[in-house]
Amino acid sequence: MITYLNSDFRPVIRYGIVIPHYYCNNRGDIWSAKTNRFLKAKQKYSARLKKEGLRLRSLSYNLSIPKGHFPDYDHRANGRAKAPAISIEAHRIVMETWKPVDEFPPKELKECWKILPEIAKYYIKKGLVVDHIDDDPSNNHVDNLRWVLAIENQAERKKVEMRNSGIKRLVE
Repeated sequence: MITYLNSDFRPVIRYGIVIPHYYCNNRGDIWSAKTNRFLKAKQKYSARLKKEGLRLRSLSYNLSIPKGHFPDYDHRANGRAKAPAISIEAHRIVMETWKPVDEFPPKELKECWKILPEIAKYYIKKGLVVDHIDDDPSNNHVDNLRWVLAIENQAERKKVEMRNSGIKRLVE
């Protein structure tokens, strides 16, 4: 842990492996110990249009990693230094760092998660995505995120769920 950052920062984790030199708070801000500054997130937009134009899909970060950091995959070179890098969405960083699925499984699986065979957990994890509860992709606070199946995160299903729950929000 970095001494000049408070305890609200944890080392960034991806695929259960710590990414060295990067720290994340529970809001999705990323601190680089290499440059001693916060990183600026890249905005990604969806093809799904809103009346005002493109819809923000997610915020993401490009993080440098040591060569061979992930033994099963060689990541692309980044910039002039040709150092390997990984692009990770902010909500994924927050969830893997603050609420790993093994400790915070989806609510439907909470009761049986501990007794599931490891192979079943492996395939379930591959099918899980991070859902923004308030449907705002710029709100990456840990309390606004949850693990769900991809089908539960589809836009049309979320519109119906929001209408049925009485949430007053633009759902068109």
